[in-house]
Amino acid sequence: MKKRPSDYKPRIPRDAIIEFTETPHIPGIDDYELPAEVPLDPKKFRPNPFAGRVQFKRGGARKGAGRKPAPEPLIAKKVYLYPRHLKLFQKIDKNSSAAIRKLADAQNMK
Repeated sequence: MKKRPSDYKPRIPRDAIIEFTETPHIPGIDDYELPAEVPLDPKKFRPNPFAGRVQFKRGGARKGAGRKPAPEPLIAKKVYLYPRHLKLFQKIDKNSSAAIRKLADAQNMK
């Protein structure tokens, strides 16, 4: 947005009172009256060429897109480790949380 110059004055002052004026009558425009009801003949109707076609939706995510739900919810906990333990976990997996899960799953398999 551009900044207004310091000597800017609006064309119409804020406290201006603008009086309402009616538009003049134009002959021929207001004199036309619409019929109360337009008769429709169903025999003259044509079939809809687009009926039954697939309706494409616009926007939104594609089916199957996005992050897949986890098999079970994760619980956030703080774990304090020595640097030597962290190095062991990083040998298993770069993500230390995934490494702890792998060790826990291996323990459950025994």
